[in-house]
Amino acid sequence: MGRTIVSLGIAVAALASASVVRAQTAPTSQTINLTFTGEVANSVSNTIRIRQPDGSYVPYAGPVPEFPYKQDEAVSISFRATVPTKAFYDTVYQGQLAADGIYRIRVNTPSSGSGLGIVGGATAADVSGPIGFSPNYGEPAYTAMTVVYDYNKDSYFVEGNGGFLAGALFGPGYVFDGATGNLVSCLGMACAPGQYDFNSFNLRDDGGVLAARNVGIYDPVSGYNRAGLWDMVFSGSWNLPQFGSSGGVTQVPEPASMLLFGGAAAAVAFRRRKGRKASPAT
Repeated sequence: MGRTIVSLGIAVAALASASVVRAQTAPTSQTINLTFTGEVANSVSNTIRIRQPDGSYVPYAGPVPEFPYKQDEAVSISFRATVPTKAFYDTVYQGQLAADGIYRIRVNTPSSGSGLGIVGGATAADVSGPIGFSPNYGEPAYTAMTVVYDYNKDSYFVEGNGGFLAGALFGPGYVFDGATGNLVSCLGMACAPGQYDFNSFNLRDDGGVLAARNVGIYDPVSGYNRAGLWDMVFSGSWNLPQFGSSGGVTQVPEPASMLLFGGAAAAVAFRRRKGRKASPAT
């Protein structure tokens, strides 16, 4: 009987030990939501420039048609990215360990799709308002950003100065009317079917400011040659979730608690077994 009881205790302890191993196995990557929230920082009327015959640009002084983004209007930009966790650097990472615990991860969308599920993969950015993906199917929409991971704090932050780029986008744009010298508002391909390069642009972190720089103004007379440029600037900040909270990772029980549970289970099994064996003798 004694040997049977001891064997049962060992079996329960082994089961508890296996549970400890499973509990300590943390995911090496997770997919997080990155969201920029801010507002339009500039007035479009102050950023339009018209190209001159000699190639130079001068500020546009004519009337500005209705513009879908107005100064101080709220805007948001979001995408998802797969980033490494602390367990990645503990068990998978083969590079040089950073003495300060700071690692930079470049996340981007491959041309073949979203890339989610692998470290560094991301989805195309979704921008609130009339900005959308370019109808030029030869240039799929993409996103790229440098996400910095702090091993010491188990948290992420965004590196500025060129850390973010969203490309192959189209949105608010203008057509230049050479006869009057004025502009006509366009969205997508509304003003010139088949001629959509005039308002395709990239959205980037430009010196710490999120901006759509050098958006073309289409001139139907000169075709794809751009008659002018305008800039759109957003002022705001990025929000990144913390590992183990909004990232959706289940908290892992402490190993000491699991061993305590295993010992208690073995003791209960021992008492029950002993009680059943003693009953016929009483």
